[in-house]
Amino acid sequence: MRRPGSRFELSDEQWRAAADQVREAILDAAYDRRMTWYGEIADRVSAVELDPHSPLMNALLGAVFEQEHDAGRPALTSIVTHKYGDKEPGRGFYDKARALGYRFNEPYVFWAQQVQAVFKAHGKSALGAPRMHDNAVPRSVPNYVMARWTTSEHAHRCMNMRTSDALNSVRAGSVGTQPHAVAWAPGPEVI
Repeated sequence: MRRPGSRFELSDEQWRAAADQVREAILDAAYDRRMTWYGEIADRVSAVELDPHSPLMNALLGAVFEQEHDAGRPALTSIVTHKYGDKEPGRGFYDKARALGYRFNEPYVFWAQQVQAVFKAHGKSALGAPRMHDNAVPRSVPNYVMARWTTSEHAHRCMNMRTSDALNSVRAGSVGTQPHAVAWAPGPEVI
């Protein structure tokens, strides 16, 4: 059996340390209920030299995803996205999900569900603040899921709905069908 880090000329100790640091960096963002990006994760890794756009970063994220999956937890790596542009996870996220047995027709719906599950599992709850509803749409997830099928007015209304209700409304085509650009709405708060 081939050692995970051997492809990158890393010892087992270096590989484990780097994977642990990647996981801890992502968990810190999840605790704050916020998205993070590849560069932020790379900056937090000191066990090895890590370029955010390298095959090593992809392999480490894949290892973390697999570890979380094997433990029965949601896809922690779903909150790691591009900092600029689409602000979505890279293709490797979806490839790894399919390799682990996840089945989905709409990648963005799958992604949004995983982000919600990560924030629910690992996010902090402010004392006295209402607990995040199981189906609430976190504002920190770009509303891209709905934006592919709706007008901006409909997507805005969907942000105030439970996820299942919003997606059903989108699929029913109750308002418009033209895709549009949706602004990124950062922040851990949920409406």
